[in-house]
Amino acid sequence: MNRQLLIEYEARIAPLIKKILDTVKKEFVFTPTLLGDHSDTAQERARVAFHQKQIKMKEGDIGQIMIGNWIGWEDLGIGHPTKLDNRKIDNTCIMELKNNYNTCNSGSRTSVLNNLAKYKKENLATDCIFGMLNPKKNQRVLRKRIIHNGVEIIELYGEELLDYVFTHNSYNYKKEVIEIVRRNMYEN
Repeated sequence: MNRQLLIEYEARIAPLIKKILDTVKKEFVFTPTLLGDHSDTAQERARVAFHQKQIKMKEGDIGQIMIGNWIGWEDLGIGHPTKLDNRKIDNTCIMELKNNYNTCNSGSRTSVLNNLAKYKKENLATDCIFGMLNPKKNQRVLRKRIIHNGVEIIELYGEELLDYVFTHNSYNYKKEVIEIVRRNMYEN
């Protein structure tokens, strides 16, 4: 394991994560209900839950930063001509990343697969990946190959996705990267 590599990685992503988390947030407003608990303790629990939900909603953006700033990868940002999220700098892989299985309905899934297939047809040697950070609970198959519009697309979920991205020079940095990201999401 290369500790210097992790120090440099954290230096790149920490300000990007902070920027996402500092974007305009809705202010918490406690809304009492007729039969609900209105105590100070209940209001504090509701405030904490509200804050955690706001962070959770930003996990997809943070995941894109996490992958796109790793060694050999780039974050394609919003509005890239490919309409995809991350790419290996050597163009051996391009990826669309979703945070949860429930953030991708059938229409958006088809659109993503169309974008990946179009890229694959123009770049035959490139692996085109549909990545899902958080698969369904108890999902057993974390890697699938599908054919869409006549080309192969690879679907990677959860641990399998992170293993693919964060293995560098025969070492899997997944645990260290997750620790860095969590530290910058919840401790800063």
